[in-house]
Amino acid sequence: MKTKFVIMLLFALASFGCTPQYFRPIEGPKANLRVMTQNQIVYAWLHTYRELGCKSPMAMGALGPTSHVRLVEHHNPIGMLGSKVTPDTRIVEQIIPADRPFTILFTQHGPHTMDKVRTCSLPITFLPIPDKHYEVVYDFDWKQCFITVEELKQANDGKTERVKVSNVTKEEAACGPFRF
Repeated sequence: MKTKFVIMLLFALASFGCTPQYFRPIEGPKANLRVMTQNQIVYAWLHTYRELGCKSPMAMGALGPTSHVRLVEHHNPIGMLGSKVTPDTRIVEQIIPADRPFTILFTQHGPHTMDKVRTCSLPITFLPIPDKHYEVVYDFDWKQCFITVEELKQANDGKTERVKVSNVTKEEAACGPFRF
Protein backbone atom coordinates (compact mmCIF):
# COMPACT_ATOMS: atom_id res chain seq x y z
CA MET A 1 0.00 0.00 0.00
CA LYS A 2 2.83 2.40 0.86
CA THR A 3 4.50 1.68 -2.49
CA LYS A 4 1.29 2.57 -4.39
CA PHE A 5 1.06 5.87 -2.49
CA VAL A 6 4.69 6.76 -3.30
CA ILE A 7 4.17 5.94 -6.99
CA MET A 8 0.99 8.06 -7.08
CA LEU A 9 2.74 10.95 -5.34
CA LEU A 10 5.68 10.85 -7.75
CA PHE A 11 3.29 10.69 -10.72
CA ALA A 12 1.31 13.69 -9.43
CA LEU A 13 4.46 15.72 -8.83
CA ALA A 14 5.76 14.88 -12.28
CA SER A 15 2.41 15.69 -13.88
CA PHE A 16 1.88 19.06 -12.23
CA GLY A 17 5.31 20.05 -10.98
CA CYS A 18 6.94 20.05 -14.42
CA THR A 19 3.99 21.28 -16.45
CA PRO A 20 2.84 24.90 -16.64
CA GLN A 21 -0.68 25.70 -15.45
CA TYR A 22 -3.48 26.37 -17.92
CA PHE A 23 -4.59 30.00 -18.10
CA ARG A 24 -7.90 31.07 -19.57
CA PRO A 25 -7.61 32.89 -22.90
CA ILE A 26 -7.90 36.68 -22.70
CA GLU A 27 -8.38 37.42 -26.39
CA GLY A 28 -10.10 35.73 -29.29
CA PRO A 29 -13.22 33.59 -29.47
CA LYS A 30 -14.03 31.55 -26.37
CA ALA A 31 -16.29 28.71 -25.26
CA ASN A 32 -17.16 27.27 -21.84
CA LEU A 33 -16.11 23.76 -20.85
CA ARG A 34 -17.21 21.61 -17.91
CA VAL A 35 -15.19 18.45 -17.35
CA MET A 36 -16.58 16.05 -14.78
CA THR A 37 -16.91 12.55 -13.48
CA GLN A 38 -19.99 11.20 -11.78
CA ASN A 39 -18.07 8.20 -10.52
CA GLN A 40 -17.37 8.27 -6.78
CA ILE A 41 -14.04 6.46 -6.96
CA VAL A 42 -12.37 7.65 -10.18
CA TYR A 43 -9.74 10.36 -10.14
CA ALA A 44 -7.94 11.79 -13.13
CA TRP A 45 -5.50 14.55 -14.00
CA LEU A 46 -6.46 16.93 -16.82
CA HIS A 47 -4.09 18.49 -19.33
CA THR A 48 -4.45 20.48 -22.52
CA TYR A 49 -1.94 21.75 -25.06
CA ARG A 50 -0.91 25.10 -26.54
CA GLU A 51 -0.18 23.50 -29.91
CA LEU A 52 -1.70 20.77 -32.06
CA GLY A 53 -0.13 17.34 -31.89
CA CYS A 54 -0.03 17.41 -28.08
CA LYS A 55 2.84 19.89 -27.91
CA SER A 56 3.40 22.28 -24.98
CA PRO A 57 1.21 20.65 -22.29
CA MET A 58 -0.60 22.67 -19.63
CA ALA A 59 -2.14 21.29 -16.42
CA MET A 60 -5.88 22.02 -16.11
CA GLY A 61 -6.47 20.36 -12.73
CA ALA A 62 -7.71 17.12 -11.27
CA LEU A 63 -11.05 15.37 -10.83
CA GLY A 64 -12.03 12.95 -8.13
CA PRO A 65 -13.47 12.38 -4.68
CA THR A 66 -12.38 14.63 -1.82
CA SER A 67 -10.41 11.70 -0.39
CA HIS A 68 -7.99 12.02 -3.35
CA VAL A 69 -8.38 15.58 -4.70
CA ARG A 70 -7.98 18.83 -2.80
CA LEU A 71 -10.60 21.51 -3.57
CA VAL A 72 -8.85 24.38 -5.37
CA GLU A 73 -9.67 27.36 -7.60
CA HIS A 74 -10.24 25.34 -10.80
CA HIS A 75 -13.18 23.60 -9.10
CA ASN A 76 -15.11 26.89 -8.77
CA PRO A 77 -18.19 27.12 -11.04
CA ILE A 78 -17.98 29.76 -13.80
CA GLY A 79 -21.73 30.15 -14.37
CA MET A 80 -22.28 27.65 -17.17
CA LEU A 81 -25.67 26.15 -17.96
CA GLY A 82 -26.42 23.69 -15.19
CA SER A 83 -23.50 24.78 -12.98
CA LYS A 84 -23.59 23.83 -9.34
CA VAL A 85 -23.60 26.69 -6.86
CA THR A 86 -20.72 25.35 -4.79
CA PRO A 87 -17.34 23.92 -5.87
CA ASP A 88 -17.07 20.17 -6.36
CA THR A 89 -13.80 18.19 -6.68
CA ARG A 90 -15.41 16.03 -9.38
CA ILE A 91 -16.01 19.06 -11.65
CA VAL A 92 -13.67 21.50 -13.42
CA GLU A 93 -15.14 24.41 -15.40
CA GLN A 94 -12.92 26.49 -17.67
CA ILE A 95 -13.10 29.05 -20.42
CA ILE A 96 -11.33 27.64 -23.46
CA PRO A 97 -10.29 28.95 -26.88
CA ALA A 98 -12.88 28.39 -29.63
CA ASP A 99 -12.73 28.16 -33.44
CA ARG A 100 -9.66 25.94 -33.28
CA PRO A 101 -9.14 22.30 -32.27
CA PHE A 102 -8.97 21.82 -28.49
CA THR A 103 -7.33 18.72 -26.98
CA ILE A 104 -7.86 17.50 -23.46
CA LEU A 105 -6.01 14.57 -21.91
CA PHE A 106 -7.43 12.47 -19.08
CA THR A 107 -4.80 10.54 -17.13
CA GLN A 108 -6.23 8.15 -14.58
CA HIS A 109 -4.25 6.03 -12.14
CA GLY A 110 -6.49 3.79 -10.05
CA PRO A 111 -8.60 2.59 -8.40
CA HIS A 112 -6.61 -0.52 -7.63
CA THR A 113 -7.48 -3.91 -6.26
CA MET A 114 -5.16 -6.46 -4.70
CA ASP A 115 -4.10 -7.93 -8.05
CA LYS A 116 -4.79 -5.14 -10.58
CA VAL A 117 -3.32 -1.68 -11.14
CA ARG A 118 -5.58 0.38 -13.36
CA THR A 119 -4.31 3.22 -15.52
CA CYS A 120 -5.84 5.03 -18.46
CA SER A 121 -4.66 7.82 -20.72
CA LEU A 122 -7.33 9.19 -23.06
CA PRO A 123 -6.65 12.28 -25.22
CA ILE A 124 -9.58 13.68 -27.22
CA THR A 125 -9.86 16.65 -29.57
CA PHE A 126 -12.92 18.62 -30.68
CA LEU A 127 -13.69 21.99 -32.28
CA PRO A 128 -15.47 24.31 -29.81
CA ILE A 129 -17.78 26.92 -31.31
CA PRO A 130 -17.58 30.45 -29.83
CA ASP A 131 -19.95 31.25 -26.94
CA LYS A 132 -21.17 27.64 -26.64
CA HIS A 133 -21.19 25.50 -23.48
CA TYR A 134 -19.71 21.99 -23.51
CA GLU A 135 -19.71 19.17 -20.99
CA VAL A 136 -17.21 16.32 -21.06
CA VAL A 137 -18.00 13.40 -18.76
CA TYR A 138 -15.16 11.00 -17.97
CA ASP A 139 -15.78 7.53 -16.58
CA PHE A 140 -14.48 3.98 -16.68
CA ASP A 141 -15.57 0.43 -16.23
CA TRP A 142 -13.20 -2.31 -15.15
CA LYS A 143 -11.85 -2.76 -18.68
CA GLN A 144 -11.58 0.73 -20.23
CA CYS A 145 -12.03 4.45 -19.78
CA PHE A 146 -14.38 6.52 -21.93
CA ILE A 147 -15.79 10.00 -22.37
CA THR A 148 -18.88 11.69 -23.73
CA VAL A 149 -18.82 15.23 -25.11
CA GLU A 150 -22.06 17.17 -25.31
CA GLU A 151 -23.07 20.72 -26.12
CA LEU A 152 -25.35 22.24 -23.49
CA LYS A 153 -28.33 24.29 -24.68
CA GLN A 154 -31.10 26.00 -22.80
CA ALA A 155 -34.52 24.74 -23.83
CA ASN A 156 -37.62 26.93 -24.02
CA ASP A 157 -38.79 25.52 -20.68
CA GLY A 158 -35.53 26.62 -19.02
CA LYS A 159 -34.08 23.12 -18.69
CA THR A 160 -30.63 22.22 -19.97
CA GLU A 161 -30.59 20.05 -23.10
CA ARG A 162 -27.58 17.95 -24.06
CA VAL A 163 -26.63 17.35 -27.70
CA LYS A 164 -23.85 14.91 -28.57
CA VAL A 165 -20.86 16.63 -30.22
CA SER A 166 -20.01 14.81 -33.44
CA ASN A 167 -16.56 16.28 -34.19
CA VAL A 168 -14.78 14.50 -31.29
CA THR A 169 -11.76 12.38 -32.18
CA LYS A 170 -9.35 10.35 -30.11
CA GLU A 171 -5.95 11.98 -30.54
CA GLU A 172 -3.57 9.52 -32.16
CA ALA A 173 -0.45 11.52 -31.30
CA ALA A 174 1.57 10.39 -28.30
CA CYS A 175 -0.03 12.75 -25.80
CA GLY A 176 1.42 13.00 -22.33
CA PRO A 177 1.22 15.37 -19.40
CA PHE A 178 4.94 16.03 -19.31
CA ARG A 179 6.96 18.86 -20.84
CA PHE A 180 9.82 17.74 -23.08
